[in-house]
Amino acid sequence: AGQVGSGPNWIERSFPVDVLGTSNVDPKKVDDYNLGICGQSYQVGPLGARMYEAITRNVNSSVQLATPEITKAYKVYAMDFTAKEAVRAALKQNGLEMVLTEEEEDEGMWADIDSIRLLTTNEDGSVTVTGPLYDSWQDAVDVWKPGQAFHFVARQVPAK
Repeated sequence: AGQVGSGPNWIERSFPVDVLGTSNVDPKKVDDYNLGICGQSYQVGPLGARMYEAITRNVNSSVQLATPEITKAYKVYAMDFTAKEAVRAALKQNGLEMVLTEEEEDEGMWADIDSIRLLTTNEDGSVTVTGPLYDSWQDAVDVWKPGQAFHFVARQVPAK
């Protein structure tokens, strides 16, 4: 875990791992990328709030009371979906497109996420990092509030 790039937003090609001992690691001509995403730049706070609200609005109409476990799952999904959309936007800005199989579209399967930093907007409008560096959504979600921006690193994102 830990960041690699420089600046608030960055992208770099991942080094492919040749686990099978073959020279053709990626026959689809898809490369993996690591990206550092600044939550403010990609508006992850407002998008996360809208995503969480949409999930809970649809579910609350059919379920009266969500357990803490269910609420946590909704928050993890909202953070993951928000991050995926921010990464899609960052790749697009760099002339790339995320390439995922149907299975990789699922929460947690599209990238390895780490270096999550929650942000707090102060009364004067300035933004500060809140709390420690988290290694996963599951670690950060207990503290994250829908609408709160966050920085993160997405690793091994397939794109071309």
